[in-house]
Amino acid sequence: MIDFEALVDQIGGMVLVTDEDALIVWVNDDAKDFLGEDFDELCEHPLDTWLRGSDGFLWPELGSSAEQRVLIYEANGRNERTRGTIRPLGVGGTMGWMVHLQLASGQSVRL
Repeated sequence: MIDFEALVDQIGGMVLVTDEDALIVWVNDDAKDFLGEDFDELCEHPLDTWLRGSDGFLWPELGSSAEQRVLIYEANGRNERTRGTIRPLGVGGTMGWMVHLQLASGQSVRL
């Protein structure tokens, strides 16, 4: 059996997993630390209400992944531009998404 959390920790940066409604079901420690005190409030809303792709649309076409510049709205009291990769992912037998975010400079976020 693969240890999902250990696998994601090898990726580095912020990783968020959502369900089919784009509600967060899991985040790694880097993402939780970065989002800080706003974490609980942000998780009450679909991810695409506070994370936007460079063209305003976050989700790639079904069956594909997308690498794009994204804007996190009001994370830790500020807007932050990052690079992100968004991929479809099976979550509990339904469709979900895995979002991997890095700093705009290309360096993984490590807090």
